[in-house]
Parts: sequence; C-alpha cells; structure tokens
Amino acid sequence: PGIVEVDEGQVGYLGPADGGFVSLQDLVELRLIHLRGQRFWRMKQADGQVLLIPVAAQGAERLFDAFAALPGMDTQALVAALETPRAPSSGAQDIALAGDGAQIGPVIWRRATRVALS
Repeated sequence: PGIVEVDEGQVGYLGPADGGFVSLQDLVELRLIHLRGQRFWRMKQADGQVLLIPVAAQGAERLFDAFAALPGMDTQALVAALETPRAPSSGAQDIALAGDGAQIGPVIWRRATRVALS
C-alpha cells in the first residue's frame, strides 16, 4: 500500500495512486481512520490539508517514533489506538463520512493552541 519516509521532521507517503508530505511542525491533529476495511493515519496540517497513510504501508512503523516526539503526545493513547482494531461504529467521539463507509476515530493527539499575551 505504499512507502513511508520520515526524514528531518517531515513525513512522506508515496502510494500507488496518491501521496504527499507533512512537516511534523505543521501537524495539528492525528487520528486513526477506518476506510474500506483498512486503517489509515489521518494527519491534519494547520492549513487544513490532510494526508492519509495506510497503517500497513512499508516503513509505517517509523511513524510511531515521529508521533511519540510530538509535544504533549500521550504514547499510551497512541499504542491503544494501534492495538484496538475495532470495526467502525457510531461512537460519540467518532466522525462518520457520508457515503464512503469511513469512520474517523477520536483524536489521538492535537497541538495545543498558543494564546497571545497582550
């Protein structure tokens, strides 16, 4: 399902039909999505762009260390998300995407917002 690269604080995914790059510094949210029977990391950037990376992609195991280094990451939540291969459901913390059978699980990590001091 593609190849994952992690280099210099940047995550890259090269898939057979799509791909992209995300700077970990620009990452604002991490979730796990269930889509068509597969699991994907859903990485959202500050500008709203989203990169989906299959959990089963070659080199995806490197993402754990990259994610663990994010400020405020709860590594237990990260491990729990990976160890819970659950079928999509309509839980209160989940977001269903209409028409495609996708289920976006709860937020695993979200970047804290900065408060401007005056």
